[in-house]
Amino acid sequence: EQVGEDGQKRKITSCWAEVDVEMTRRLGVSKAVLNNVIFCHQEESNWPLSEGKTVKTKFDEIFALTRYAKALENIREFQKEQDQNCKVFKVELQQLQRQKEKAAELNADLSETQDKVNEFETSVSYIDSQLKPIEENLQ
Repeated sequence: EQVGEDGQKRKITSCWAEVDVEMTRRLGVSKAVLNNVIFCHQEESNWPLSEGKTVKTKFDEIFALTRYAKALENIREFQKEQDQNCKVFKVELQQLQRQKEKAAELNADLSETQDKVNEFETSVSYIDSQLKPIEENLQ
């Protein structure tokens, strides 16, 4: 029996899968280290002296290099995606800045035009006020 992480007692069965899992957990090593280093059969113990490809495969298993390589590849892909997104956002930012400048110009034009309209309305009012007495005199 053993005490689990949750504090419950449990029995260890003789199932090999559970033994492998328990050994890796207790020794704190990966299954590849168990199989290729610790519990390596005597006939296979000279694998470090084998041909290069076999040695590389064993080291890849032991040091989990394939997972590392996949993680690096994922990071590179993510970085490419982020670079693409950054380029798109820069283009969008430039477009938005141009639109903002154009909007500011249009607002300035609108304000100027409104000021002119107000001036003209004032002029028209003034002229109307001067024409009223003249029209009354004519009638």
